[in-house]
Amino acid sequence: MSFFTDMKAEATSTNIPELVEAVVDEPLAEFDMLAIKRIRRSPFQYRTHIDDHYIEEMAKSCLQVDPTTKEQMGIVQPIIVRRDGNDFELISGECRWLAAQKAGLSHIPARITEYSDTQSLLAGVIENFHRQNPPAIDQANVAQKLQQQLRLPNMKIAMLLNLGKSKSVVSNLLKLLKLPNPVQQLLNENPALFPKTHAQILLEFKLTEAEMITLANQVIENGWSSRELHRRCTALTATDEKEAPAANPVSLWAKKDQKILAKYSEQTSLKVSVKQNGEKTAVTLHCANKEELKVLLKSFNEMA
Repeated sequence: MSFFTDMKAEATSTNIPELVEAVVDEPLAEFDMLAIKRIRRSPFQYRTHIDDHYIEEMAKSCLQVDPTTKEQMGIVQPIIVRRDGNDFELISGECRWLAAQKAGLSHIPARITEYSDTQSLLAGVIENFHRQNPPAIDQANVAQKLQQQLRLPNMKIAMLLNLGKSKSVVSNLLKLLKLPNPVQQLLNENPALFPKTHAQILLEFKLTEAEMITLANQVIENGWSSRELHRRCTALTATDEKEAPAANPVSLWAKKDQKILAKYSEQTSLKVSVKQNGEKTAVTLHCANKEELKVLLKSFNEMA
């Protein structure tokens, strides 16, 4: 806990746009060729989901031969590292690093920096969320960690995650973590069939976890639009409310009060209804015709 407390002040004062430029638009001329076996994964890596197919395709592109030089293409964009004793710690470029290993390359272009722990953590976040379009749950998990561990404001988190400068974007993203874990997994693994907009619709309704999981799977199986999912959720919750037993407001009264109303109704043949709204109670005496109104007025006159 003290480790992240020490990082908090530096993270808050870091110029995010400058760091984004340094990570995403680093000059290609300034790099070294480092042995892949001398590079280890960063302990600050927040990302949990990596697309194996994407790594596979990147590895294949590394092995393609340049028609001009007749040499393998390899990794073009340098990764970013910092020194770790006699070796190096990966800061950003994990997908390129993994693809290079899969392709069987021995060396990879890398920029060696003097980044602090805080800069390394933030640079890793920028790398993952500016070069690709990561799953929404990955974004939400990272946003939550940046918020809890570094106490970063939502606007800075949005800039780090390449979500613009809106505070509400981060707030809406964090709501996705309220979804059941199986639904979060579907959102991560099937973003095309079960997009974030559909997941947000589930959170608009009072659904059980089982209902959310069922609906999410049906979206994927049937290709429901957001409008269709909204209609299904509305119908499901409307049915639940209809089937729920209605509370009898009179039952909230003391038994002696109920008896008084029942006795009055019996003596006057008038229908009596009670409606409660918090601390307020409305007692209605129903008159179906002029004769019943006369009976009501007579009862009032007798009490006067």
